[in-house]
Amino acid sequence: MKYLEYILILIWHVLSKAIGYAWFFAVVPFRRYANNVVFNYVLQNGIYLKRLREREIEYINGEFGKFYIIRQYHDTQGGFIEYRKVSWLEYQLVFWFIWGFLDADTNDDTFDVGRVEELRKDSKVWKFLLKGATRKQYGNSFDLGDAREDNFHFFATMFWNTRNTAQNFLYMQFQKEIQPFLHIISGRQFGWGITPDGKGYQLYYGKVL
Repeated sequence: MKYLEYILILIWHVLSKAIGYAWFFAVVPFRRYANNVVFNYVLQNGIYLKRLREREIEYINGEFGKFYIIRQYHDTQGGFIEYRKVSWLEYQLVFWFIWGFLDADTNDDTFDVGRVEELRKDSKVWKFLLKGATRKQYGNSFDLGDAREDNFHFFATMFWNTRNTAQNFLYMQFQKEIQPFLHIISGRQFGWGITPDGKGYQLYYGKVL
């Protein structure tokens, strides 16, 4: 069964990338809503989402309402998630049709300023197209939750989507609680494994041990 799950996830990984190049622009206006839905459902139902669970999160039921506090992490001041009860159906619809096609881990909402600066150095054309793509607030949506400010720049966002299409599916489907979603078959690695430097993860398609 675990191999069937792996095969289906790999097939969906390829399909979601192909779909996501265009579909991203249909769903990106709903990214704040989608993050709130998925984060609430994950926290309320004990679902393991590694990049969210890495943060220290506290539920508050106080005088001014219910919300989750995200403590300082990743050189940010932390953030919050406004509490709302999310149904299974709403979560499924948002996860498969909106949230999965986004990248909640990017440090400038819909792009990354570091990569923008690299592109500007590479070409005068990119320098012109990326004019105005600047940092408004540092930290990704896992760090900040609903405190994440909007930062959309068409060309910077377009490039980031081309590079990091449908990344949220990877964060949920490949990164498991006990270990990365990785299988060893006939002495080869298949799945989401730790990089050689031990600092991150990458997909392996038959890497020899």
